[in-house]
Amino acid sequence: MVIERCTLSIASATQFLAGSTSKRIPYEIVHGLLLALRGWISRPAVITTAISQDLYRGFFFRGVDPHFHTLAEAFLEVSFEADLVQISLPQIYRHRPLYNTPLYHELGHFIDQHHGITDRSLTLYDEHWQLPGLELDSLSNASLQAIQKNHRGEYFADLFAVSFAGTAFSGFLDAFAGDSPAGISHPATAERLRVVEDFLEGKPNAVVELFQTTLSALELPNLQLQFEVPDVTEFFDNVRPYPLTSDRQVHGIFDSSWRYLENIWAHPNGHWEDLGNNDKIEQAINDLVEKSIRNRMISMKWRGHASS
Repeated sequence: MVIERCTLSIASATQFLAGSTSKRIPYEIVHGLLLALRGWISRPAVITTAISQDLYRGFFFRGVDPHFHTLAEAFLEVSFEADLVQISLPQIYRHRPLYNTPLYHELGHFIDQHHGITDRSLTLYDEHWQLPGLELDSLSNASLQAIQKNHRGEYFADLFAVSFAGTAFSGFLDAFAGDSPAGISHPATAERLRVVEDFLEGKPNAVVELFQTTLSALELPNLQLQFEVPDVTEFFDNVRPYPLTSDRQVHGIFDSSWRYLENIWAHPNGHWEDLGNNDKIEQAINDLVEKSIRNRMISMKWRGHASS
């Protein structure tokens, strides 16, 4: 049994490590995810990515068996100095950072699992609420509890994602799953959007308040906006990367670039009018986002070497 559990965990880790050690890894979005982890976990973390061919189910987080580290140390005499975060994204979005913001959502699932946030929320507020769109009368208490846990987990991951990526995440969610009704695993997209939009606008919301209370009980940071929105207009109008000056801007460029893309799609001008194709415009703006973050990464790495 121990050998089987360890083997399954190692096989899973190998799949994600294979994607992360190749040139296929989206380094820019992973850089943002590592920044987002600061303050949420005490140990170092290694983010590994798998590339999926599945467009609709390609975004996911795969947790590590919670007993794997203990079993590996006890039976294999192997210890780990970092937490492993295993996430996947669709192949088609590999070089489209504006469409990679769901990875912040998947990172939220890791944070949730790591700290038991949803589980703790169920002990603080165990009544069955916030399940609109589902017929609850025919469900057993065990089924209700499982659905409640699933839905709360999705709400937390959404709030975590939007706290870093802003409207780039909520806009992608709306475009990607805008018509999805409530189900066993997820709330209706319309409800998810209502929660994150209330959070972004600072409006009172019962779901947000539930998690703020739970996070305080766990002595974890409250959910708050973690990004600074840079004005990319002048640089992107001239098809130039934006010179990011802070980690908060690394997150914020997703929000501002998403808005910029929507505006250019609606009112193409200058260089963008010459492209004359929404797909080409979208790819070019994604390239600018990618290069903006990459330049920031190179600059910070150079400064680190220069000061050592």
